[in-house]
Amino acid sequence: MNEARIDFYVTVQHIAYRLFFYHLGYLYHKYIEKYDKLNNLLYFIIIFALQALLIVITNGNIGISMWNANYNNLKTYPIMALITPLTGIFLWLRISKILVPSFKDSKLINFISKNTWSVMVHHQMVFILINLLLLSCYQVFHIFSDFNVEEFRTQIWYIYKLFGYHNFALIYAFFGLAIPLCIKYVLQRLSTRNVVIKYMAKIF
Repeated sequence: MNEARIDFYVTVQHIAYRLFFYHLGYLYHKYIEKYDKLNNLLYFIIIFALQALLIVITNGNIGISMWNANYNNLKTYPIMALITPLTGIFLWLRISKILVPSFKDSKLINFISKNTWSVMVHHQMVFILINLLLLSCYQVFHIFSDFNVEEFRTQIWYIYKLFGYHNFALIYAFFGLAIPLCIKYVLQRLSTRNVVIKYMAKIF
């Protein structure tokens, strides 16, 4: 894997790319969502047809990678970096809408949906903490001997694969979701006791 770039250009591009979708979500919720009434069958046909067209146009290279600000065929197909994610976003928007009747009264689902900011901001920190724990186990107890120290030191996205299984990434995903939400829940429960904790609960 190539070494990560840390130049200012990469930082600016990442921020600008993410802000586009952040504000698009706000615009959708305020101005477009009320007109999103297309029946499910036609909706999914349009989404999958558009994705199939994108696959043909890009010769199958439809994925968008933000690694080192390299968006695959961005120079050849610059619009793909916007259209490809949008097809996925609108796909899951409709799936979420379909699932609303089944989960709208779930306290857990409502709590998660209201605190996705906490997960988005802190999940990477959790991944790093997991790696630090695994590294400590390797150095102190001499287990997880295949933990790649060099990759951990140089690659922010390093994920340890127990016994070589890629599915071990699900452990990272679970704790990346659960730990920020647990901290948020505890802070909210304690927020009535202390002004500082109340402020922390708001910004976490």
